Amino acid sequence: MDKKGNWFKIKKYSHIGQPLSYSQKHDVESYIRNKDKVAQHAFFPLIRRVMKKYRYVSKGDTQHKVKRAKCRFISYATHLDSAIYSFYAQQISNYYEQFLVQNNLADNIIAYRTLSCKDRKGNKCNIDYAKEVFCFINEKLVFEDVAVIVFDIKGFFDNLDHKLLKYSWKKICQLDSMDAASYAIYKNIIKYSYVEENKLFDLFKDKIICQTPTGIRSKKIKKKKYLRDKKAIAFCERVDIGIIREANLIRKGNFDYENQRYTHRGIPQGLPISAVLANIYMNYFDKNISEDIATFGGLYRRYSDDIIIVCPIKYGVFWKNYIIDQIQSVKLTIEERKTNLFNFRKLENGLNICEHENLGTNKQLEYLGFSYDGNRILIKNSGLGAYYYKMQRNTERCIYFSIHNHNKKNRGKLFENKLVYRFTKLGSRKHRIFVRSKSKPYYFYDSKRRSLGNYWSYVNKSAKIMNSPNILSQLRRNKAKLKLKILAARSILPDVICRRERDTLIKYGRLF
Repeated sequence: MDKKGNWFKIKKYSHIGQPLSYSQKHDVESYIRNKDKVAQHAFFPLIRRVMKKYRYVSKGDTQHKVKRAKCRFISYATHLDSAIYSFYAQQISNYYEQFLVQNNLADNIIAYRTLSCKDRKGNKCNIDYAKEVFCFINEKLVFEDVAVIVFDIKGFFDNLDHKLLKYSWKKICQLDSMDAASYAIYKNIIKYSYVEENKLFDLFKDKIICQTPTGIRSKKIKKKKYLRDKKAIAFCERVDIGIIREANLIRKGNFDYENQRYTHRGIPQGLPISAVLANIYMNYFDKNISEDIATFGGLYRRYSDDIIIVCPIKYGVFWKNYIIDQIQSVKLTIEERKTNLFNFRKLENGLNICEHENLGTNKQLEYLGFSYDGNRILIKNSGLGAYYYKMQRNTERCIYFSIHNHNKKNRGKLFENKLVYRFTKLGSRKHRIFVRSKSKPYYFYDSKRRSLGNYWSYVNKSAKIMNSPNILSQLRRNKAKLKLKILAARSILPDVICRRERDTLIKYGRLF
């Protein structure tokens, strides 16, 4: 849903069946508002995709770091099913917002919600949420030392208890019992089925449905990464569900195949309704903890599965144990490895100091992508590491395309402007995107799309909102690093291209 509460949104991702269109909005809305039809609706299997995020972590107790992949499963529904989820998610959200206002929780639960910003035009983002916590710590330090505890809920979406979810759904929506339509949606979410995206592509890769200038037709696509370039709109038609069943690709999401039983835990992450269900699941835990911490003059914030507590320093250990104990009331557990207690103290020279309970001053408070030591707000190191990793990957990609370019005129060109605009201030400004015309090489037309900037846009925005110039100085070596990568790429390109051409001639017997 967008900030105006519009639940009907057209998306072009590939699924089983073609996307909806705005001309179908009236028919789709009539169908969804008919509870009898929703109660009898046959939901299609979800498509599951594996999202990998790479990061560098320390190896044991040494300073040596290794690259590791963090995998997360994202599931998405067919376009009609997604519209049904969006419509009911909007209804639940309206009730949930009322609950938050009535219980003074509107500022405590900050994930998956649209909150207006008072200081500037637009809505709040993670920068604003982090700033509020850091400012609260500073304000408390004027009068007393404080403790800050950060928690991470282990496997949040995958461990939601189904009975508690149903109970929370009914309480938030003020229902004595679910109607047939709501129960059909609830039942499909807790006992969902899915198809792995890679296997579905392999099954239909010879006849992927694509949008062409002459209309919609089936095309053969060699690799899944070419779906967007070929303007694919569906893997297959809805009537092809029988083929998917015969190929035995459909799996049950909450089913333990080893013990042949349902686990009764977890919902798929990625559906339009998943976020609001995760929030309402925690409603009374949020209410109780928020009321309890208020009696200590502290602060409670929850951003999805990330929890932060600020309290007087003498109660730090108590609140750490209290949260670990109370989270069991909603049948969840805290990831102890990611639980950290920090003590903030004000020194005689006017500066503040941040000490971790075990690591001392060697570890700083990290929250929503920022680090804070009591004096300076910076972007956390892992965020900068991910940025420079992308720079390296993009440079390698430019080298690859330069070598394998089918246009002999451009072979060997690095197209450095793409790297410069993506990884320097030059590409940080938002602007309209113009595309070269194929019929008129010197004419550019407006593509109706806008560039949202690059990482520098985020850095500049962070420095401005946080009022922290130190954030800008974190990228002071950015230009030098990019220059070194480009110069290194220039130096190896001629040798690599010559070697590749030589190998090609030998392969086809045109040399010697």
